Amino acid sequence: MIAIISENSVEYVSPVFAIRQAGWQSEVLAFDRERTHIRRIKMWYPRRQVFIVDWEEFDCKKSAWEGYDRILQDRELWKAVRFGKKASTEDFPQFKEYSEEIILPEWFEVKTERDIQSLMNVSMGFHDSILTRIDTDENDREIEFDTPWGCIITVKFKGVRASGLIDRIGIIYDSVLEKTDSGYTWRVTCFDSGETGGIIDSLPVSGEPYIDCDKIEWNIKIGKSKYCASIKE
Repeated sequence: MIAIISENSVEYVSPVFAIRQAGWQSEVLAFDRERTHIRRIKMWYPRRQVFIVDWEEFDCKKSAWEGYDRILQDRELWKAVRFGKKASTEDFPQFKEYSEEIILPEWFEVKTERDIQSLMNVSMGFHDSILTRIDTDENDREIEFDTPWGCIITVKFKGVRASGLIDRIGIIYDSVLEKTDSGYTWRVTCFDSGETGGIIDSLPVSGEPYIDCDKIEWNIKIGKSKYCASIKE
């Protein structure tokens, strides 16, 4: 599991060794910015500051935490990170091999179910998102999504075979992304009708907006959402 962590407007990338999923109280166990210590980091403080871009289903669970077995069973480590304290990699040298800088790709490509889960988790299913830009080039379509979750996500739908009603989305409330025999299908299952830019008109729409395509790539930009912020107001 890999995350972009944003603290005081400074971003860095870290492996995530364990996670506690508890809504607004969620936490991860990851490196600090200098990669010299391991610590518990709140995912929301008060805004979102942890963006998991490579999701992993851990197979070990202890209490409210999920993670690698060797991490969850290390009592000395958990004593060290209690009450917001840090655990030095000098005291826990097993982490040093993970402390090298991680270079993320400019575009993440969706290939597996894990990739699908990564995109849908970091975007939160595009819940409460709006479309701020739709670019079409032959059989490709690039859409920029402005989210209220502290990030802007751009998705490239390549080799589009069929689509409909995308230009009738005002705001998204729920969507699904599925792998098919021939590619991928993204469907908006709950939304308010409108136009690009978060314009809501509430006119009736027959059917669900969707895109069928051969390939999907995406990237993420961390930052406050001005469009969704204005909608919330």
